[in-house]
This record gives sequence, structure tokens and C-alpha cells, in this order.
Amino acid sequence: MFSTTKSPNGKKPPERSDAAAWPHRTAGAVSRPCHPGTAHAPRPAARLGDRDGHGAAVAIQAWWRGQLVRRALEVAAHSACRIQAWWHRAVARQREERRLRALAAYVRQEKAGVLLQARARTWRARDQYRRCREAARTIQARWRQRGTRPRGLPWGTPAPAGGPGPPRVTRCHPSR
Repeated sequence: MFSTTKSPNGKKPPERSDAAAWPHRTAGAVSRPCHPGTAHAPRPAARLGDRDGHGAAVAIQAWWRGQLVRRALEVAAHSACRIQAWWHRAVARQREERRLRALAAYVRQEKAGVLLQARARTWRARDQYRRCREAARTIQARWRQRGTRPRGLPWGTPAPAGGPGPPRVTRCHPSR
């Protein structure tokens, strides 16, 4: 499994299960233990231990770590898409609520305008009706007085006994 060859200083390298003895190990590369007075650069994993299958194990581990990273990135991208979709829905909902509030305010103003116009038309119609009623009352009163005064005398003066004439009717039109 692990080669028992000695290092350049004559000592046996540590066992593989001793993780504290390999602190300088990086992903994709395996280095020899640093012994006092020696400096060794990391060696590529493919070259290390081709005889004992160590390179294949490192390749499988690298592949598996790549799978894990890709899966984590995929989950992160999916989560980001879900957050963005939620945010876009929230903004669209706020925009729609704002539009509905503006529409409701517009409808209220339109109803108020229509109501004011209807009240103004009602007031004008009642005023015209009142004036016509007063005119009709005046006509009726003068008609009833027709026999009590002569034709040439102004209204309000008592007429001597004689020939009353029909009263003159002035214009009474609802639009004037």
C-alpha cells in the first residue's frame, strides 16, 4: 500500500493516516513531508504511487470533489433563481397594488365629479321649475283678477265694474 522507501535524510515518511503530518497537502497535489533541513515541492497526484493505485484514488477523490462543488454551485444557482423570482413577484405585486390604489383614487374623483355635475343640474332644474311655478302662480292670479279691472289700467289698481279682458301671458320657458 504505502512505499517504505526512505526520504533523502534517511528517515521513514509518516503513515498516510496521520493527517497532522501532512498539513501542507493541497487538493490535486500531494507533497512529501517536510523534514527539518529539507524543502520539497508538491508532486502532482498522478505521478505519486502509480505502482500502488494511489494516483487512481487521488483522481477519484478529485472527481468526487468536483461533483460536490458542481452540485453546490447548481443548488446555489437554483436558490438564487428562486430568490430573484420571489423578489420579482414581490415588486410586481407592489406595482399592481400601487396601480389599483391610483385607479381607485381616479374612480373616486370621477364619481365625485359626476356627483357634483348631477347636483348642479338638479339645482338648476329645480330653480327653473320654481321660476315656472311662480310664473304659473302669477298667471293664475292675474287670470282670476281679469274680471275685476279694465284693460288699460295697470295691475294692482282696482277695476271699475265693466268689461274685463284676458290677461297677457309672458314667456315662461324652462331653459330661460
